[in-house]
Order: sequence, then structure tokens, then C-alpha cells
Amino acid sequence: MLTEIVINTAEQFCVLTDFDGWYSCSEIAFAMKSLHAVAVILGILIAQSHEAMSSRKRLSASTSRGRPKRVCATPSVSTTTVVPPATAFTVDMAAVTATLTDAVTSAVQAANLSTDEPPASEGASTAMTVEDITSPDKGESSRMCLSQVCSSNPCNNIRGLDDQGSGEYHASRKTQKDGLHKGIDIVCDPGSDIYSPIPATVTRERPPIRGAKYVGREHNVGVLMRGRGEWSAYDVTLFYVKNKDELIGREVDENTVIAKMTDMAEEYRADGFPGMKNHVHLQLELHGKAGNDPERFVDPTHLRC
Repeated sequence: MLTEIVINTAEQFCVLTDFDGWYSCSEIAFAMKSLHAVAVILGILIAQSHEAMSSRKRLSASTSRGRPKRVCATPSVSTTTVVPPATAFTVDMAAVTATLTDAVTSAVQAANLSTDEPPASEGASTAMTVEDITSPDKGESSRMCLSQVCSSNPCNNIRGLDDQGSGEYHASRKTQKDGLHKGIDIVCDPGSDIYSPIPATVTRERPPIRGAKYVGREHNVGVLMRGRGEWSAYDVTLFYVKNKDELIGREVDENTVIAKMTDMAEEYRADGFPGMKNHVHLQLELHGKAGNDPERFVDPTHLRC
């Protein structure tokens, strides 16, 4: 309202005094109305920012009243002042663009100026929509993810680089024909409970190492599971865990305790491979794919919940 009064007053002053400066009255009117349009846009952005911040606070409050969050790591004590990141918010570009278009059009018409843009074709819209910039959030969609595997590692943290290599997918492995690691190694303390990461049927035992000298070794144990429901196209293998024999052939839900973690790092140390972190090897495969099919193995890194 205040900007409109200023613009009208300036226009009347310009006409009554027959102003004849560097710019004509119509050009001055156009400039002032353009500034008014910018002010309107800034007002919209500020209002939406406040609304986004309020929504985030409400969401945070409602989340804190739900199930307890998993604690992934103990934060270190620091005296450094932490500056919180800026709150992200979504801008309604359709409304902003429409406001800017209306304001500029009105200013051009008032100043009797013309634009260089050709007229839009009949039936076509010149306003930019939100979809032209980014796809709007259609709501939180469920995605397939691997639940917690080890009771001592709630976030399924992957084994980093140690004296015997890395636990990442496709890390270097001299024991593999193609030299690539076929799964991920999830850090896990000896004796920890092992959970099924998906709804599955416990198919059979599956030891990781072949050879007569490894038969009966404590760490040379594992389990193969066939996925159910949305996971029915996948097999999951967990190495270095001693499964519960009574579960073979039975269906289990995710988060069901199915095995115990062995002290596999100590076993490898005894074999001349010291400095390895204790871990569960998790391998995700497409069911029915041949052993030499390059699409058989799936990277589970980004499927962790």
C-alpha cells in the first residue's frame, strides 16, 4: 500500500511539474513499478520462509513424540561454535512468476512502453511452473531398505580401510577371480545378535570359504536367505555368522534374531592376516542369475535403512 501511494504521488508530481530530466515521466513510472514488483516478490519469499520454518518445527516436535531414534554415534565434545545450516524451503515459482509478470505488464502498459518479446501463440501459457524447475514432492514414498544387521552397529556402518583392505562394495580382493568384493562388510562385535535385514525364508547354511582345512572353523559359517514380498527377487547372504539351526526352512521377518556373530577377525589373525576389523559380510544377489552373470550381484551400500 505504501509503495503504491509513493508511485502515484511521484507520477502526479512528474505530470504537474512538467518534469523534463534525463528520463521521461513514463520511464520513471515503469522503473518505480518494477521496484514495487521486486518488493512484492521479496515479501512472498519471506512469508514462505517463515511458514517452512514453522512446519519444520512442528514436524520435529511430532517426530520426537514417536518411536525413539537410533543413535548412530556419540557426538564428540567441541568448544567450536556451530552455525546451524540455513533452513531449506520450497518456493512457489508459479505464484512468484505470475506476480512478477502482472507487475511488469502493468508497469509497461502504464508507461506506454513495448517489449521485445513476440506475442505468445494462442492457447499457450508463458508462465513458468514449478514443474519446469523441479518435480514437487509427491509425499514420502516407501523405499526398499536393509534393516539393522548387527546389534552392536545400529546404523549398518561399513568397515573402513584396515590392514587387510576395505569393506566397501567392489573393493579390491585378490581372492576373487575378477578382483572385486561382491558385498559390503558391516562392522560387528563378536557375540552380537545378528538380525535378518529383510523379510525372508532362511534357506540354508552358506560358508564363505571352501577347502578342507576350513571345514569346522568357527568363522567359516554363514547363512543364505531368499527374500519375501517386495524382496522376492533377491537373495541375501551373511558370512561369518552362526545361524540358528531351527530356523532353516522357516520364514522370518526383518529384525528377527537369526544368528550370532563370530570372532572372525581373530581367526584371520591366526591364519596370518592381522589387523582386520570384525564384520559381517552382506551380499545381495538377484535370484536365479548365473554365477558368471555380471548383473547377479547388487550394490547394497545405498539400500541400508
